[in-house]
Amino acid sequence: MRSRGSRGTTRSVTVPRVDGALDRFATSRARRVVLVAAAVLVIARLGATDLWPPDEPRYALVAEEMRAFDHGWRGLVLLHLHGVPYTQKPPLFYWLAAAAGAPLGRVTEAAARMPSALAGVATVAVVIALGTLLAGRAAGTLAGLLLLTTIDWSYRARTVQLDTLLALCETAALLAFWRIETAAGDRKRNLRWMHGALGLAVLAKGPVGFLIPLLAIAAYLAWQRRLRELPALLPPAGLALSLGAPIAWLAGSVALAPAGHFEVAVIENLFGRLGAGAAHAQRPTYYLEKFAPDLLPWLLLLPLAVGAGRRALAASAPDDERRAWRFLLAWIATTLLFFTLTAAKRLRYLLPIEPAFALLFALALRSWLAGRPAQWGRRLAIVAACVWVGQLVAYAGVLPAQNAAYSPRPVAEAVRALARQDERVGLYRAADLANAIVYYGGRRVEVFREPAQLGHFAASGGRVLVFEAERAAEVEALTPFEVYGRFTVRDETWVVATVAR
Repeated sequence: MRSRGSRGTTRSVTVPRVDGALDRFATSRARRVVLVAAAVLVIARLGATDLWPPDEPRYALVAEEMRAFDHGWRGLVLLHLHGVPYTQKPPLFYWLAAAAGAPLGRVTEAAARMPSALAGVATVAVVIALGTLLAGRAAGTLAGLLLLTTIDWSYRARTVQLDTLLALCETAALLAFWRIETAAGDRKRNLRWMHGALGLAVLAKGPVGFLIPLLAIAAYLAWQRRLRELPALLPPAGLALSLGAPIAWLAGSVALAPAGHFEVAVIENLFGRLGAGAAHAQRPTYYLEKFAPDLLPWLLLLPLAVGAGRRALAASAPDDERRAWRFLLAWIATTLLFFTLTAAKRLRYLLPIEPAFALLFALALRSWLAGRPAQWGRRLAIVAACVWVGQLVAYAGVLPAQNAAYSPRPVAEAVRALARQDERVGLYRAADLANAIVYYGGRRVEVFREPAQLGHFAASGGRVLVFEAERAAEVEALTPFEVYGRFTVRDETWVVATVAR
């Protein structure tokens, strides 16, 4: 400020300013630091480890068959695995991985992981924007910081899987909804963005990408006693945007596929996950027992969040604060309930609510830090920086050092050395290695589980076998073999052998 001197001149006077704990998180510089830190953490040495079974080699192979144009333009619509129509997942992830691998001439390990990595960084940016709308700039930066240093989030963003991409699309759709809710920007444009993101979520992982965000929105509106407003969020033009592209892709793939593709790809995949016979079936309490560690290290903030939430939901709390907490709790509760009611359960299915927990913890931290001196903000930043450094060391150094113990490449290279280019390789109860052998070994595989199938394989001229070491006696009883090599992948020892004639 300026003050007037004794002769009428002015001079500058610096007024000491006491920074609060939140000030360092409310700047544009802090946001840039968080985004750069996210990019470094997720992308550094992305291809330093091989593709680990079972999922990574399979997804990479689907993308590679697309990139190689093995099936022409049809292969961009109808996905393939080992030359057979692939029925398990929609195409968005594979389109992105194939595009990442195109300049390299192959879908490499880094290219296969790039869609997840970029989605992980983009979700941090979306969470920053959503946190800012919910509770201000400091809350947005805190939410992004907490998400990128959530160990499960950063780890899965470095792997070949679909859930990080799904999380980005769902979070973006909910950001667009909250912009509508708070009248931030043009409503029609926000509605288009919401339905566009929902459409991409469906293309990433199927109908769940459409249902769960809408359930979260419906639960929030019901909590606000405004459920009648839900139809206005689902105009025909919006539904054409969110469902039109997925339906067009599905129709195209069914038209190109053999008979029965729709029943397997849609009916069995969609409804088969509901029954007790579903793959990865677990008891109803599975997520309550297993999910909490995925929120480390910020799970330690849960007691703080419980206290802040109770105050925010009280009738005396400001309306904006109460609405923000209701929105996040509706998001978390509906997702947990949905996946608890389905029989198929995997921890990665809950990845899309990790951004919601980051936002929840950020709101609690913002409430706790408000009015505290700057040193508390510095302490939090130092703790987060230490977590970030620890994760970076693990991803760039420790995990690559462990690659030899987890990689299926030695098995695949042994198979390649034994089997001729056009020779089929028998995998007895070794389905998890099948895609890795094709990816790294370039050999055709035949997977079977029944002893009779193994016997038929040997009797019909099959020569190269792969099986677990603990099944050696079982295999010996069906056909004599000669061991070429033994290889340990994780905790399992695999035998590569030839049938003795």
